[in-house]
Amino acid sequence: MDALTSLLVAHMIFVPSAMQSALVSPSLVANEEVGPMTKTATAMVTVPPLTRWYWQLSGKVRTVPDALIYDIDIEENTADVVNHLHTEGHIVIGYFSAGTWENHRSDSSQFPASVIGRTLPDWPEEKYLDIRSPIVRSQMAKRMDLAKAKGFDGLEPDNVDGFENKSGFPLTKFDQIDYNRWLATAAHQRGMIVALKNTPELVPALVSDFDFAIAEESFKYNATDGYRPFIEQGKAVLAAEFGAFSASKCTKAKSLKFSLAFFDLALNGKKYQPC
Repeated sequence: MDALTSLLVAHMIFVPSAMQSALVSPSLVANEEVGPMTKTATAMVTVPPLTRWYWQLSGKVRTVPDALIYDIDIEENTADVVNHLHTEGHIVIGYFSAGTWENHRSDSSQFPASVIGRTLPDWPEEKYLDIRSPIVRSQMAKRMDLAKAKGFDGLEPDNVDGFENKSGFPLTKFDQIDYNRWLATAAHQRGMIVALKNTPELVPALVSDFDFAIAEESFKYNATDGYRPFIEQGKAVLAAEFGAFSASKCTKAKSLKFSLAFFDLALNGKKYQPC
């Protein structure tokens, strides 16, 4: 039994019997643009609706025994952290920004000025990237390789909505769909599941390419309808709201089969209130 199979078996033991369908058969994935890998069979976990999740992107990762999914930063956490979470029975998702340049990242110098655009309004140390560039895709492939090497089970590519923001580049909806689909293919070729984040308008085009969705404040902004195709395909919508816990939002989330939890905007582990 190889390491991945052992991990999946561990997850199956951890997951309640009602969720033991959370595995897919080995699948074949290949794409010339994702890197030098060849076509291989890979077995991947899946995330069904109502899977409880925990999200922390800074600080020492806290212990949350009742959350199956852990979503943590791929660079800030070591392979030992990922392995420890696996031994505790968790599926581990790796966060990285796929659509922006961040000045504190170890690979920030690898992005030439030509692919770095405008600053994000609320994040002064972060700038949009030209997602059409082969250089950007090459760097993102390296980030995915890093996540794979550390043992992450899946990926959360962030900022995949540059086309609808003032990015500094003439990005179109087609450009975004093409890039997001490339991210999904690249993740799958590496044997990892991948989330589509915060782009409900792209769900009709991309729901079949992604394994689950992550939706920030979809209840606050009445944007939940856009994510329903994921539920219809038996895939989870991991929903996050920031601020005070809301029983009414939990009631609605349950009716929609969304996995809702409340966090602090800092995502530093100091607040976690699942429904």
